[in-house]
Amino acid sequence: MLEKRSYLRNILWEIDRPKRSISNSIHLDVGSGGTPRNPFNASELFACDMLDPEQVNLGCEYIKCNLVGTLPFENDFFSSVSACDVLEHIPRWLKEGSKISFPFVNFMNETFRILRPGGIFYAVTPMFPASAAFIDPTHVNFIASGTEFYFGGPNHAKKLGYGFEGEFEILFAGWLKGAGPYSNNRSLCDEIESEFLSKHSLVAILKLVNRYLRRIINTYPSHCLWVLQKPNRE
Repeated sequence: MLEKRSYLRNILWEIDRPKRSISNSIHLDVGSGGTPRNPFNASELFACDMLDPEQVNLGCEYIKCNLVGTLPFENDFFSSVSACDVLEHIPRWLKEGSKISFPFVNFMNETFRILRPGGIFYAVTPMFPASAAFIDPTHVNFIASGTEFYFGGPNHAKKLGYGFEGEFEILFAGWLKGAGPYSNNRSLCDEIESEFLSKHSLVAILKLVNRYLRRIINTYPSHCLWVLQKPNRE
């Protein structure tokens, strides 16, 4: 099960107020498209996708690569990795001759490998049973509530023999009700909770009320948000 946390602590991930840049922080946006994202306001930004470099709005270090395979980065290199509307495009399995591989599991392995201890993986993807998970004909991977437990928790895919070699800690996994992350790692949970309850409380509360009212009146949630952390066991 997810570690028990207060309702307040969960929704803080949905306030789109990026933190100030931290020195030596390096972020990777995978499947970046033409406009790489830097949701954690890292001091250095990398991006990768299958586009040619001239198709990308640079201002970052861009590397063309296929996410189905080994990512061209060193171990323990990034302080954070984001994947926005990407996971649904990574196949669950492929067959080449008599060999079957699991590209989604491999991608999670690669993400775990390139993150620093304590690093954050932030992913937004359409989630079953929302129609957004199925209407795009290029979607080949369907995420449901509970998929995150295969990459963290007591019964993750490492123990099940699916080839996953990591073990994330699950900071948050659920429907995305807001417009973006609060953008920080778990070590700052107590700090942002106290800040929320002090001088910034009114602004934060108004933002949340506005978002939840819009959601109730106009739309149903279609995407889930994952915030996973590579353990720091030093």
